[in-house]
Amino acid sequence: MPRVRVRKTLRAQIDLLQYKNAYEEVKAGYSLRTAAEKHGVNHCSLLRYVRKRDASGGEENQDMGYKALVVACYSSFNIVTENVRLRLIKVIVKFIKTLKTVIKVIVKFIKTLKTDVKML
Repeated sequence: MPRVRVRKTLRAQIDLLQYKNAYEEVKAGYSLRTAAEKHGVNHCSLLRYVRKRDASGGEENQDMGYKALVVACYSSFNIVTENVRLRLIKVIVKFIKTLKTVIKVIVKFIKTLKTDVKML
């Protein structure tokens, strides 16, 4: 019979609501450690949550944890202005044209090599 793994820590099991409640108590005047202990969250994690939430203007939909790079890149691409987007498209088109020119030169070089081999 397979063994059942027993979780030894509460890591990643704390609900975001606990952080929100602890944040409200910190803003009401409780110390950070007291609020963290009362709500069962780590005081360092609560400090990071408070700093993030204060930096964002106190918004409630504050995310915690790791954000994937792809998500960050995608969200930053959406705020690019139309002028920057058009310049980016022009650079890509220019690159493609340059790439086509390089391919033509390579093909021409290969053809001259084939004719040189036939002459030998």
